[in-house]
Amino acid sequence: MQLRACHYDDNTDMLTVINVEGIIYHYPATVKGEMLLVCFSFFLRW
Repeated sequence: MQLRACHYDDNTDMLTVINVEGIIYHYPATVKGEMLLVCFSFFLRW
């Protein structure tokens, strides 16, 4: 998945990911570790 933006909300424990096509995904805290790695790698490349 190619990402446009990521945001982790501490209040809700939800990770919001927007891909390059503008599709918005919401992930619960149970997968946040894996998705945060994806987001961090995205921003390191950007």
